[in-house]
Amino acid sequence: HDDRIGCNVGCSCDFYSSCYPKYGIIQVGMRPTFGDSGAVQNIGVCGLSVLSIIVCSLSIFVSMTMFVIGTRACLLEWYEDLERRRLEERWRALAAKAQETSSAEGSEDSLNRNNDSAFRHPSVADGADEDAISARPK
Repeated sequence: HDDRIGCNVGCSCDFYSSCYPKYGIIQVGMRPTFGDSGAVQNIGVCGLSVLSIIVCSLSIFVSMTMFVIGTRACLLEWYEDLERRRLEERWRALAAKAQETSSAEGSEDSLNRNNDSAFRHPSVADGADEDAISARPK
């Protein structure tokens, strides 16, 4: 912070500073604006202006808010990507398991097709046409 003393007795403050009251004794080497040398007077001190303090505070607040929002967005994207990968792995595992099951059932089906003749209508098992059997009156 700026501790420039004497802004009420001839010194000036920077654009981001204001002159605040500070009482002290004006010494002989300074140009007093009023009163006698050696008397207690408001010599003033430069400090951050209210506008500068507000701008700094808002800048810090907005920066921290944007940091939190940005970090949260990055973490959410990372988590969603992780979950998507896990789901893809589960789907692949399920698809592989289903394919194994279907190939195992497929070999059982070929065995069952060979043994289906035992479960067919006797005339079909003898070589008769299935359409002819369904067309027979009952």
